[in-house]
Amino acid sequence: MIQTSYVPLEKPYQIVEYNGNLGIQIGTLIVTREKRRKGRDGYAIETHSHPVVSYVNKEMPLDLKKHKSLSMPRPFEGVVWDHVELYELNVITRDNEGLTWENFMQLCKKLRLRELENPNFDADIQIIENYGLLQDWGIEIGLPRRKIRCEPTLNVEVAGRLTVNGKDYCHTNGDMGIIVEYTDKDTMSVKMIRQAHAYMYILESLGIEEHKVKFWTQDLFMQDLTDMLKREENCLRYSDDDYTYETPEEYGMLRAAEDIAPREP
Repeated sequence: MIQTSYVPLEKPYQIVEYNGNLGIQIGTLIVTREKRRKGRDGYAIETHSHPVVSYVNKEMPLDLKKHKSLSMPRPFEGVVWDHVELYELNVITRDNEGLTWENFMQLCKKLRLRELENPNFDADIQIIENYGLLQDWGIEIGLPRRKIRCEPTLNVEVAGRLTVNGKDYCHTNGDMGIIVEYTDKDTMSVKMIRQAHAYMYILESLGIEEHKVKFWTQDLFMQDLTDMLKREENCLRYSDDDYTYETPEEYGMLRAAEDIAPREP
């Protein structure tokens, strides 16, 4: 026999993430199933707890014509994520709190990991979508930290090797959420710079002040790779600067057809 019960949550609600998708958790659906078994007790109980989410913050005005997310706002409440259990969720923040840039980059790194596992997934588009969606929900995302009277700088720590689902990756912490497959240094350097270029275009599209990039590491095994990345720091800049690309694929972003200049014969 299967029984269900709904447990509504109280504000402030949590902003949760699963597999790159965001939702405002407003409750929990508990599914209980009784299982008969041999033994002294004669039965066992199996329970599953699924998040119930909303895609709109009712305390924020819903304007279908003026929104910051790429897709149209979805004014849906009480959506059951029946394929997800509570322990699989990542809590991003709460609806009365903000989000630091560094924590947002941690979310972006998860999106890039999903792209590595699924080539059909576009992390760049989802990053911009999630940034706008959080703002539509009233979640303010802080800008990258900068020191007083210093040039705005994105500090990117080459953190080292990370194992996920039996595969090794090289990743960064700080102001850019970069993750690539762990392989030889030359290949990793090229792929990490491509992701860094993509972040610069995202910053530009969001209207955030231009920053320079500084790579560093505390891991001696990552020093050679970090030195290779540091040699490319001056090439990381906004699109209206001198550095150009041969094709959109070189920096990993999609552009509209009218934005792509015809190639010379």
